[in-house]
Amino acid sequence: MQARHILSQTGLSQMILAKIWQLSDIDNDGKLTQEEFMLALHLSDMAKSGQINLRTVLSPLLWHAVVMHYLFFPSQVLSSQ
Repeated sequence: MQARHILSQTGLSQMILAKIWQLSDIDNDGKLTQEEFMLALHLSDMAKSGQINLRTVLSPLLWHAVVMHYLFFPSQVLSSQ
């Protein structure tokens, strides 16, 4: 199945799904890799459960910078302790 079809079955609005796609497409090629798709599913779950408000989330450019930092420096992820 294609990512777009699976994400459309989440029950989220097209506006929210477009934001999720925009935030998940790290390389900005219009397609989702397996890792990007997993990120999209995670964001979808968070949006559905109210854990994140995608209307006020970071801009795509800043979000991509955060994700890239996490990918290259996973041991430096901040903890709440």
